[in-house]
Amino acid sequence: MEQAKRTTTIATPAGCSSGRTFNRKPLAVGLAAALALGGIGFDAAAADVQVWTPLGGNFVVKDSTGAILRLLVDGASGDVTLPHLPLTAAQATALCFNTATGLLGQCAAFPTGPTGATGATGATGATGAIGAMGTTGATGATGATGAAGATGATGANGAAGATGAAGATGATGANGAAGASGATGATGATGATGAIGATGTGGICAFADFYALMPTDNAAAVPPSGAVQFPNDGPTSASIVRSSPSSFTLASAGTYQIMFEVSVSEAGQLVVVRNGVEINYTVVGRATGTSQIVGLSLLTGNAGDVISINNSAGSPAALTITPMAGGASPVSAHLVITQLQCPTGPTGPTGPTGPGPVKGG
Repeated sequence: MEQAKRTTTIATPAGCSSGRTFNRKPLAVGLAAALALGGIGFDAAAADVQVWTPLGGNFVVKDSTGAILRLLVDGASGDVTLPHLPLTAAQATALCFNTATGLLGQCAAFPTGPTGATGATGATGATGAIGAMGTTGATGATGATGAAGATGATGANGAAGATGAAGATGATGANGAAGASGATGATGATGATGAIGATGTGGICAFADFYALMPTDNAAAVPPSGAVQFPNDGPTSASIVRSSPSSFTLASAGTYQIMFEVSVSEAGQLVVVRNGVEINYTVVGRATGTSQIVGLSLLTGNAGDVISINNSAGSPAALTITPMAGGASPVSAHLVITQLQCPTGPTGPTGPTGPGPVKGG
């Protein structure tokens, strides 16, 4: 026979009717029953466990000493408090209950909230240093030549053009043979000597090429007002000479062409300096990029003037003369000085006047 379901009453205080229970909330009842039965075994048949609290009283569970409160169920409202819960270890799974029945269980998936507003853009970081230039890749193979197209058919002959205009009159015929020469006339008097002509202008009078190879020349950066070194001699006429690795002396007065080219790693300016003074119309520079700084200018110099190529005094920083720019071989920097105008000697006197004209026969 099926055993009848029994109801067991626990802790019914005096004066309480056995038919009275405290005001329950589903979650409170579930937690109270679970904790009341924890660790307690029953051999009896299945039965409900009921707890009645006195009027105004609560359901309380404490530890073995009676000093620490483990569970409190409010007898009036049914609210459940677990004072020790904030001190327990955090768990990964949430606990939820059914709002209709109070049934406890794992939570269903929570709905995803709306996407939050995009945060403000962070400040731009500082520009990193320029990386070393990679080596040049190998040249690809030349593709095969395509086959020649077939020769097109010959077009039809065009219509005959209109008759052209009459040609120009032919050139005059050649002169007849000259008559026999007459007798030679008497020699005329010698003319006066002509005035001495103005001093002429010569061509290129002197030249010199001075250069550097990086590495190992110009190993140190060139500070503002510092001079670029060109310590090696190229072709020269020997009249323009070096005073030091970075300064050069003009041989004589005249007009000179100054040309230089230098590879640098930073934005900057270079200027021609004569006798320690920058010549402002010779300043050349580069704002960005990695190309060479190239300068070309003319200046009038005197014998003994000293020329150099300097980092401009107004530059904000030292300039690095780039070693092996663009490849794996040392790269050169050049200073070419050419004297375009130089003094020449006076024009010699005019020679005597030749004999007078010969009369025809």
